[in-house]
Amino acid sequence: MELLCLTSFCMRQRAMEKSTLFLTVALLCLCFLRIAEAQQSPVAIQKHGFEIFVYPAEVYFGDPIYIAIHLKNISEETLHRNINFDRLNFSVSLHSDNISTTYYLLPEDKFSSAIGHDGPSARRSFQPGESVLVFVCYGEVPALEDMETTFWKEAKTLWEEGKNVVAHLMISDFSSNAITIKPRPGVEMELLQRWRKETPESLLPIPFDQAVAEGNYWFHYLEENLYDRYGAFPLTPKAGFVSTERTLKINRNDRWFFPSNDRFIKVQNQDYFPYFFLQRGNRKPGDPICPETWQSWKELEESLSPSTMRDEIRMTRIIIQYCDTKEETVLKELKEWFGKMNEIQRMVMAESFRHRTENVFIQRNYVNNAEDLVRPFRDIYRAIREYDLAPIPEVN
Repeated sequence: MELLCLTSFCMRQRAMEKSTLFLTVALLCLCFLRIAEAQQSPVAIQKHGFEIFVYPAEVYFGDPIYIAIHLKNISEETLHRNINFDRLNFSVSLHSDNISTTYYLLPEDKFSSAIGHDGPSARRSFQPGESVLVFVCYGEVPALEDMETTFWKEAKTLWEEGKNVVAHLMISDFSSNAITIKPRPGVEMELLQRWRKETPESLLPIPFDQAVAEGNYWFHYLEENLYDRYGAFPLTPKAGFVSTERTLKINRNDRWFFPSNDRFIKVQNQDYFPYFFLQRGNRKPGDPICPETWQSWKELEESLSPSTMRDEIRMTRIIIQYCDTKEETVLKELKEWFGKMNEIQRMVMAESFRHRTENVFIQRNYVNNAEDLVRPFRDIYRAIREYDLAPIPEVN
């Protein structure tokens, strides 16, 4: 009997030892898994961050804002990074503590190209704490077609209550300086509403699901479910994808602007498509509701309150006026204006004009009278070339 009890005790003891061993092994495995997860966690391995600077710090509803993005080493070690951001591979969103939703800035050609850093695959070393400018871009708060989305409806309610809308841009967990957004003067708010009403839906960006239904697959999936028109592969809808009001949109015309053929800008008695002169993605005002002559653009410019929206209209007017008149006083006005301009705005606007200049050089092979714009565009670009962060080579 004693032998039986001893045997039973030993068996129980062994079972307990096996259980203890199993539990120990399980706990060790769990610890190793937690360590591995921590090492793979974005928080654990995050060694770089973003510094975001926005100009101006106070804008009207509908104004463009100009953004400078710096990559910063936030670790205690030297990092080696590719700093040529030749595609917008992050999403930029607008947040306010007093508004329940988020507004995502659509990278629909409102964003300038990357800054050239010594070649297309530039790599450099970052010392701890070092910050370097890698991207400048342009956005609107809001774009014309987004004026009635939830974020901006709530903003209007706050304005009606006499409250300010103070917001900030975010990339990942990194925030910009504060931006105060004010309502435009009443007449200008009515003007924005009229531009929105008169701009054909066919010339506005469209929801992703609609683009897929229409057979437009050429775009690239970005963070936060935004879409960039520059993708180079067909993308099929993902299972369970739901389009939301946060502006999951792309341009209906993919890479190219197809004009309405209902509006032309007149330069030296010739008709030109508006897209030669306008900031791409800026529909304030765009085709087919924009003024047709530089004199009409000037009247519009002078009717507006000082603002970045007026600045964009002024830039368009200067381009059209110089192409039409070739007067040196116009170039002088441009140079003096740029010389006094805030650095961030100046960088973005110079970059934007470089895009328009490159477009003219491309389109001269396809549009009959585009050749006549090459020389005046070259002259304008030379006047502000020193402010371009990735200047194109001189062209004779």
